Amino acid sequence: MHKGLFYLAVQPGVPGDVTEVAESLREYRDWFIELAAESGAAAHYTTILVLFPELPPDKVSGIIDGAQDLLKADYVSHGLMIGEFHDGPPAKPGLWNPGFRPLRSPVPLLAMRHMVPTDFPFLKDDPEYLAQYLDRYGRDLPPQVAQDAMAAAREFGLEALLATPGEAGGV
Repeated sequence: MHKGLFYLAVQPGVPGDVTEVAESLREYRDWFIELAAESGAAAHYTTILVLFPELPPDKVSGIIDGAQDLLKADYVSHGLMIGEFHDGPPAKPGLWNPGFRPLRSPVPLLAMRHMVPTDFPFLKDDPEYLAQYLDRYGRDLPPQVAQDAMAAAREFGLEALLATPGEAGGV
């Protein structure tokens, strides 16, 4: 927030369906990319939250989770992450504490940010997502995910995206 790279947007009203939300979020993705490009060295701090305060409780999960599902591949291909937050709470546990539910929010929203090396757990189960991740970070995996990332790379035949032992930054 201190860097001026944290943005909030409000989508008023109730969207007709998940496709409508996905289309509007593609525009936010383009804006995000533009904002990050203008931010120089601080670009990795760029974050946009798109809030849906009028979304009725019975539509929250379908719209928010559905839009995130529809958009994730597109966002990942741009080196971005899109996360779903609502009062569900989504059943996904915290990365390092299974009892913590970090995706809980009193206002339904979708959040976008840059992909970071510790995003491996969000990407490991899909070969396309994993390939995108390894293409970016496979030569310098964070220690807390290195072993699991190497195993996932072997499982999906993506070993070529990893550094070999002894290479600079190798695992």
